[in-house]
Amino acid sequence: KANIAQYGGDPNRIVLWGQSAGAGLIAGYLSHPEFYGPEGIGVKGAIIHSGHYNLGRGSEYYGHDPQQLRERGAVEGMTKVTIPLLVSYTEVDIPGAPEEAQNLKSAMCDAGHCPTFAEFKDHSHMSQVFSVGTPDTSVSGPVLKFLTAIK
Repeated sequence: KANIAQYGGDPNRIVLWGQSAGAGLIAGYLSHPEFYGPEGIGVKGAIIHSGHYNLGRGSEYYGHDPQQLRERGAVEGMTKVTIPLLVSYTEVDIPGAPEEAQNLKSAMCDAGHCPTFAEFKDHSHMSQVFSVGTPDTSVSGPVLKFLTAIK
């Protein structure tokens, strides 16, 4: 944020965009206000493609306590996020990604904060990323529409 203006960007219009593990990291950040800096969330919106947002049954790292898993995962915290979000998955995605996106959407809508939501037909987990900047605008078109709508 401190350096974006020197590259022609607006420090007050930063949008995070992540896919797969990057989407999960963004959701983890957004869902845990204790990670925000002194100016709050610090971004105007976020785009998360094909991520995993809950911790399932746990692990040695996260533990196995159901309450702690809910608290440490992203879904519960994402229900409190009010910035514009684009949540998506692809027609031919990795196992679990479509369900994770649908579950996140449902939880957010139940909380009154429905995200913009998309399934990218004719794309796989990786082709959605590789299509950006090509004549195929099936992903970049909705992303651009989302970005231009952010105030």
